[in-house]
Amino acid sequence: MDGQLSRHQRGAVGEAFALHWLLERGWWVAYNFAATGPFDLVSVHRDGRVVLLDVKFCSYDEFRGSPRHRRSLRSYRVRTALQKILRVHLLIIDEDLNVLIEPALP
Repeated sequence: MDGQLSRHQRGAVGEAFALHWLLERGWWVAYNFAATGPFDLVSVHRDGRVVLLDVKFCSYDEFRGSPRHRRSLRSYRVRTALQKILRVHLLIIDEDLNVLIEPALP
């Protein structure tokens, strides 16, 4: 992704990618239009599972060292206390468009 995008723009691109990624995998997705909140997307699978997701985009330039150096996606973000209560999952996307969902989907 373009390193010139603002944090807000990167977040919007990440959320759009996450929405597309989920739709391709059989989920219906509703977008949270509120500027703040503990989740970005509400996802409903065709089998009835309902999942709240907070989308995080992780860019390599956020980490020290070489441009391609980064920590594991698994250790990139942690959920807030409220997100844990609401059972929000983090959908983490890196610049190579690798996706990790923490905790893993049921």
